[in-house]
Amino acid sequence: MLFRSVFLRRAIQEHPRDFWINYYLGLHYHYAAPPNYPEAIRFFTAALVANDRSASLYTYLGFALSTQESSFDESIAAYEKAARLNPAYALVHFNLGTAYTKKNLPDKAIDAYQKAAALSPHKETRKSYLGLGILLQKEGRLDEAIDALQKARAIDDKDAQTHYYLGRCYHVKKRWDDAIAEYKKAIAIEPKMGGMHHHLGRALFGKNQVDDAIVAFKAAFDLEYEPAYADYANTLLVRGRLDESIAAYEKVLVVEPKNARHHSNYGAALEKKNRFAEAIGAFEIAIELEPSFTMAQKNLLVALRKQGLLLRQQHRWEEAVANYVKLVKHDPGDAQAHFDLGSSYRNTGRFADAIIAY
Repeated sequence: MLFRSVFLRRAIQEHPRDFWINYYLGLHYHYAAPPNYPEAIRFFTAALVANDRSASLYTYLGFALSTQESSFDESIAAYEKAARLNPAYALVHFNLGTAYTKKNLPDKAIDAYQKAAALSPHKETRKSYLGLGILLQKEGRLDEAIDALQKARAIDDKDAQTHYYLGRCYHVKKRWDDAIAEYKKAIAIEPKMGGMHHHLGRALFGKNQVDDAIVAFKAAFDLEYEPAYADYANTLLVRGRLDESIAAYEKVLVVEPKNARHHSNYGAALEKKNRFAEAIGAFEIAIELEPSFTMAQKNLLVALRKQGLLLRQQHRWEEAVANYVKLVKHDPGDAQAHFDLGSSYRNTGRFADAIIAY
């Protein structure tokens, strides 16, 4: 490769407009480690000046352009030119499908993937069916997506992505057993993919296999797959595994500190452990983030009442006063809270305040 590149650089000085020299220099930079796509684009473009009828050249140019964010439309134009020059060129239709998907042109992408699947050699057909299935799934055309992904699976049963996306189609249709089976096959092939464990957990939870779901969520959690953190924490809370749930919520809140529901659920776990002050703080943050969050408001009142009772039982009257002042502020119509505030004032010797509260 080094000898070839030296030869080509010398040759280009003598023949700067030669099609093949520019083409092979473009390929050299295209396949370099790491690739140098700007240089590849330069030489492919120069080759086009000599010969603009090569479908493979337009395909390589399109791929190189697709790596440059500002040149994506030019990339599609190159692929489209290649497809016109050679309509039977499967690779260019596949690349067009990928490019149209990124540009959010699903109808064009589906058409391109279908053409690629019909034209591809046997091994390459799987990629076309996989791309088609993923796109159809995103478009909500689940039965068509399942058909495409099953065809991809029939060609190669050892591809994790095929099993994963087929599982997601079954998941949306609530075909839990089928979804679980496909997710497990995907995980067996690629056990370090957190998203696969996460979706397996959701399917297991959908089937009401809660303990198995926790195992799957924990696998995703341990792989630091952040979208799974909240599901793991929530499911632990459902099962009453409070210490684990609290630890998980603390990690959730590092990732999503502005999510009111996560703060509220964290507070619920703390409240069940009688960690009332921390729970109240969590509920207050949730309400600050989402003032109309009714469940957080109700949970805050419950935690304040429980903490007030505990403080009174322990004769911690000043703290009880502060607690009931807050409770009355949040629920001024709570007659019992006013009475308990008055009682707490009385036990601190603040009789005038007690009378007002009563």
